[in-house]
Amino acid sequence: MSVINFSIKGVLEQRVNRTLKERGFSSRAEYVRSRLIKDLDEWEAAMRNVPTYYLKGKAADKLDREYDAAMAECSAGKTIKINSLADLMK
Repeated sequence: MSVINFSIKGVLEQRVNRTLKERGFSSRAEYVRSRLIKDLDEWEAAMRNVPTYYLKGKAADKLDREYDAAMAECSAGKTIKINSLADLMK
């Protein structure tokens, strides 16, 4: 078993403490473990419902070329840093 340590403070700590009492968790570790399990279960269930598509022929070749060109631009530093999609539209 691994041990993971992290800190919470301020409003988040208050919210966690309130939730522990309201929902009957005996410790923060129990609460965090339960939320991790719930999140992982939900993610895995969602991923089972995502269809997988495979491109073939000309469509696959075109996408491969576009990917290679994009990676070359990235390697050449021809990118911009944005914090949101709104930044991209400026």
